[in-house]
Amino acid sequence: MAPREVDDRQAQTFPFTPPFNMTNQPSLSLPLAQSSDGLPIGMMFTGRWADEATLYRLAGQLEQAKPWIQAQAAALELEQTVPLPGSADILSALPF
Repeated sequence: MAPREVDDRQAQTFPFTPPFNMTNQPSLSLPLAQSSDGLPIGMMFTGRWADEATLYRLAGQLEQAKPWIQAQAAALELEQTVPLPGSADILSALPF
């Protein structure tokens, strides 16, 4: 496969990561909210070159402030008990 084709495919699949891959800047994406359909909404953070530690600290602080696993578990519990999974009414009742 030609290098240009690899670049094109990567840009279609991961449109926001190539600049940081080329500069070796650490980046991470975290789920911080949910859409009205229950899909995760993420935010991408990028750090200074060779400063992964700052991103890990940020991720830890955000996880403590808004634990994603609890949000997932609450959404799954509601889906099992409420007949309209994914509706905005169900998700607005979640405690986060």
